[in-house]
Amino acid sequence: MALPLLLLLTFIHLGNTYTLPRLFLSFWVDPVVPPEQFDAQYALIAQANFTAILGGFGAKTTASVEAQLTAAAKQDLGVLAYGFESQANINMLSNSTSPALWGYQLKDEPTAAEFPDLRAWSDAVAAKHPGKWRFINLLPNYGRFNTSYGDYVRSFVAQVQPDVLCMDHYPRFSVPYTVPGFNNTRDGYRQNLELFREVSLAANIPFVNFFNTMPFNGGYRDPSEAQLRWQAFTALAYGAKGFLYFCYWTPAGFPLGGAIMTPLGNTSNMVPGVHYRHVKAINSHVLAYEKYLLSATSESVWFTGALANNSSPAPVDMIVQGVSSTHQPGQDLFLVGQFTLQYPYTTKGVLLQNHHDTLATFANVSFAADIALSAIMEVAPRGNAAGSFAPVLDDAPGTPGLQLRLAPGSARFLFLSQ
Repeated sequence: MALPLLLLLTFIHLGNTYTLPRLFLSFWVDPVVPPEQFDAQYALIAQANFTAILGGFGAKTTASVEAQLTAAAKQDLGVLAYGFESQANINMLSNSTSPALWGYQLKDEPTAAEFPDLRAWSDAVAAKHPGKWRFINLLPNYGRFNTSYGDYVRSFVAQVQPDVLCMDHYPRFSVPYTVPGFNNTRDGYRQNLELFREVSLAANIPFVNFFNTMPFNGGYRDPSEAQLRWQAFTALAYGAKGFLYFCYWTPAGFPLGGAIMTPLGNTSNMVPGVHYRHVKAINSHVLAYEKYLLSATSESVWFTGALANNSSPAPVDMIVQGVSSTHQPGQDLFLVGQFTLQYPYTTKGVLLQNHHDTLATFANVSFAADIALSAIMEVAPRGNAAGSFAPVLDDAPGTPGLQLRLAPGSARFLFLSQ
């Protein structure tokens, strides 16, 4: 469902203006099928509550890109179309006037040495196709860099002047939360998001990120639904304007399968796998918060709990001032992202996440002394009321304090009434 025009969020960055029309819920590897199958395949994508298709696999000719845009428009899906690999092929980019054409996928995981050429290519695309998203995805914080990772990201922003920041980080859930000197962890994922939040706010551009959905390379286990949910809501708590799953269509070279669409019987017969149901539910939950988060600005993030390293008190301006696990003392782990909201009016809101990826919890939540519980609204995450708001209700009224049940990795969205 398209959002009202007033809810579109415009980002102004170094003289360029880009409008992000939806939360960007997408994926790596669009369906690799003949164009005559696009309608059926894109209907499945829409039914899983995605908002956009990142092209580059299933439509790699000018004719198939046009067919992709036509099929996507029927499902109200945006498309970042195949960018044809280099500036030399810029005349092959789609000139379509379809509302489905949001932009072009230009580059995945560039090194810093490639930034000058990327800037020239990106500028050429902007001149020829003004207002289109020039999608470039950066390396994660466990890559190898000549300087620091922060320098790599900030240099990219300064040199290339992107429309949107993006990176791919695939945390290993099979290792401890924190491993000294090793960023390919859940804590490394959180810190990667923390840096992207900092850089995106400073540059006044949004950010999105990839996370893992499938087993591969021996070290990456097949994530549970809770671990998918954990990756999604951790990103949103840090202010991400969407995320991308790796992968939607199981690509060649991944013999374990396990993507959202996975092979059955033979490698050419792709069907919805178990993760299709998972991402459909996660995306639906996220879209219930879309009109609130799309135009929101991240104010602060609080990582807290008995299991949080160097846990600190809540920021003084945060409306939530306390959160603990009611029935699992010593197992507290929460992430609280606070935002300035523009919808439904200017106010403060918080995304409260159970940062455990295996344990459900009842969160005992307390607010700043000058905030009455009656002033706290909650956005319904599902059902016929999804996206609407009402006074928050206690999930365990027989227990002192406000109790909110949170599944592993899940989140609740609260805000102050007028």
